[in-house]
Amino acid sequence: METLNAIFDKVNSFNDISDRRTRIIKKATHILAGISYNQPFIEGNRRTSHYLVKNFLGRNLYQLRFYNAKEEDQFADMLRRTAEEKFEDDPTIYSEVEEYLTRKVEDIKFDYL
Repeated sequence: METLNAIFDKVNSFNDISDRRTRIIKKATHILAGISYNQPFIEGNRRTSHYLVKNFLGRNLYQLRFYNAKEEDQFADMLRRTAEEKFEDDPTIYSEVEEYLTRKVEDIKFDYL
């Protein structure tokens, strides 16, 4: 529980960022990378972080869209590397995820009839 509290305390530390998209991406980064790296659950950390970020983005009218299987595989590989290959204090734990989300997060488009 302590680990999750620390992750979400960090997420809330971005509340003062005035640019909405930047604020949402920073928060999503720390949910995704924080849970994937810190492994607060016995299993399912990457799936859980992906689900939470997908839900968080949707509630904020953004989406992380994959256009093909290769993009999904790249995302999964990034989370695997974050969880398994990063060492404490490695700045890429968050920077790699943030750079990815900055490129891949899109506004949700509404099609009206």
